[in-house]
Amino acid sequence: MEISNRSITLLLFVTVSLVAGALALTFFKNQSGSVTGGEARAMDFHLKPEVVRTGGIKSPGSARAHTTEGTSPHAVAVDVKDGPLVVEIERVGAYDAARLVCDMFMSERPFERNKVVFPTIPFGECSIRLVGTEVAYAPVYPGDALRCDGVDGQTQCTGGVAARQAATVTVRSALPGALEVDGDPYGPLPLENLRIKVGERQLAVRLDDGRILRWKLVIKPEEQIDVYFPSPDDPGAVTGA
Repeated sequence: MEISNRSITLLLFVTVSLVAGALALTFFKNQSGSVTGGEARAMDFHLKPEVVRTGGIKSPGSARAHTTEGTSPHAVAVDVKDGPLVVEIERVGAYDAARLVCDMFMSERPFERNKVVFPTIPFGECSIRLVGTEVAYAPVYPGDALRCDGVDGQTQCTGGVAARQAATVTVRSALPGALEVDGDPYGPLPLENLRIKVGERQLAVRLDDGRILRWKLVIKPEEQIDVYFPSPDDPGAVTGA
């Protein structure tokens, strides 16, 4: 049987077309699968944990209750003394000034002999930042005597009421993962007896499968708090802002 050149050409054309189509289908299928998997791994959502609180302190008659309002829908009563905010720096001449921000209020003062004093602090969510760093330390309160330094672009301080009256927090999760508080890594879960300063803290649990669970937790002075994140796959899990 003779096969014409035209038939051979047509047969080759059909074969090449079929092979190219199969390769293209495989490519796009793989691409689609990888994108879908990436989206699943990067899933980031709020998951309501189980929170058990015990202890805590109430405002004594000799102290003033300072309530943080600001953008937070919650209020945290903290025992503070009347008086100015004092900020000292660890390293001589390392920073020229400190900036105090309380909601819409802002005041920047220069260091003199490595110390700066803010005579008054408005009510609100207040923070202090060494000018030259990117991230402020918060919260701060009237009567705080802080000793601060800059570490990796962040203002870090000791001596404030937020640290002295910190809560003891235990965090657990149904699925394996690692904890972050306000963006700072704390390590793999479970974690017990963490000392976390008062105020509204942002918790994030980065699960080993790539999903991220987030929740805002209000820390009150000297509480003992047990936080348990259920599996987001649990039908009873509550998600949302």
